[in-house]
Amino acid sequence: LVVARTQELFHSHLAALALLDDAGQASQWKVFSGSGGGLKQMKLEAGRSLPSHLATLSQPTGFDPGDGWAEASSLLAGEEMLSGIVAPLKTSERTIGVILVADRHGTDFGEEQVKVLASLANQVSVAVTNARLYEQAQHVAVLEERDRIAREMHDSLAQVLGYLTLKANAAKDLLASNSLV
Repeated sequence: LVVARTQELFHSHLAALALLDDAGQASQWKVFSGSGGGLKQMKLEAGRSLPSHLATLSQPTGFDPGDGWAEASSLLAGEEMLSGIVAPLKTSERTIGVILVADRHGTDFGEEQVKVLASLANQVSVAVTNARLYEQAQHVAVLEERDRIAREMHDSLAQVLGYLTLKANAAKDLLASNSLV
């Protein structure tokens, strides 16, 4: 939804979002092409990542074919873009991805559009961070529930084994007393 709306907002040919994993590697691109291509999700091959200059951005910037865009465009299914802007998705600790818009006609993206993309990147960063935190909270809740069930099973088993030991000792004592009579 984010990439589709970004593409519409900027009236560009393409919008894309790449999220980084904990190791700082892009796991997949989400690309929306306005030229009838629709939304594509592209998993990256093992060892393949964002071009280093995109993954280490500190602020939104424009790009053109001369600054390594060819390397990035190959990740985006060979789209041949002449101009665009890219903004990092940042948290307080690190970059978690990038969002970009690109155009085939060499549109000169102005300062206002850079500010809009920066604002959008901030909002996407918050949304992605919240989604990841929610996912972590769910995972922790599952682990805590598993621990609780394991403790209950252990306690129940200990009670049953204690009861059986008590009954076995009572039976042993009863058998011992009957054999003497």
